[in-house]
Amino acid sequence: MKRDAPADETALLHRGGRPAGWGNLGLWPAAGAEPVDYATAAEALARSVGEAAGLARGQRVLSVASGSGDELVLWAEAFGVAEAWGREPDLQRTALAQARIERWKRSGIPSDGVRLHTLPTDLQGLASRASAPGPLGAFDAIVCVDSLYHLAPRADALRRLAALLRPGGRLAFTDLVPRHGGLRGRLLRALADRAGLAGADWGGPQAWPEALRAAGLTLRGIDDLDGPVLDGFVRFVERQRKLLGADAAGPGWQRVRATARLLPLARRLGLGKVRVVAERPNGPGD
Repeated sequence: MKRDAPADETALLHRGGRPAGWGNLGLWPAAGAEPVDYATAAEALARSVGEAAGLARGQRVLSVASGSGDELVLWAEAFGVAEAWGREPDLQRTALAQARIERWKRSGIPSDGVRLHTLPTDLQGLASRASAPGPLGAFDAIVCVDSLYHLAPRADALRRLAALLRPGGRLAFTDLVPRHGGLRGRLLRALADRAGLAGADWGGPQAWPEALRAAGLTLRGIDDLDGPVLDGFVRFVERQRKLLGADAAGPGWQRVRATARLLPLARRLGLGKVRVVAERPNGPGD
């Protein structure tokens, strides 16, 4: 008898809850509150970033690392954006996103303005397309949900994202930050580098105003999400492990399990989570 293939990470994260294709750390209720499923928490984090970006009806929005399509549909359903563009370098996720958009269109909800495009994986190529004549143009808003810390060097990524915004447009993103200097800060950055998160390129929350100003942006707000995101995700993984049973020992759960094991140590070293919103000024005096 042929054995079933092991479930992948996304399927295991969503098991026991609402089917979806989300892939972020989630925005979770406080400890002791009624638990929610993964899709609900992941959507809540994305929604909070969309709200910070000021997404509204008729806008053109770019999602950086847009994943499997749920994020793009959210911008249309919850905020009524006219166009939702996705920059997703993973071809498998792009295919899933296209299928997600098609299912949404067949649901009967008006969807003429929702578009999914596989854009260049490097921001330089994307910026050149946005400044050239054609359908891309500048964006009213750019959202990065749990993706900016994969872009390095950070200063270069911010500058290229700023170039994609129209004057008055907003960039909203979640990011991981070191809250301590000294030995703990150096250890945290080294840990992040080993995890492929470019920790050596991180700056603390106090560095954001200058970093954004250097990119041509003005900081509009920073919100701390340490507990609701980082601690909440660790609690969820432990709860999900019990639900998964034997599948929690399989290869599909390894990366999730490793992340949940590292987070408490990283938190002791000062790892924080923030939501940042910045704006491209309208003019010199703005």
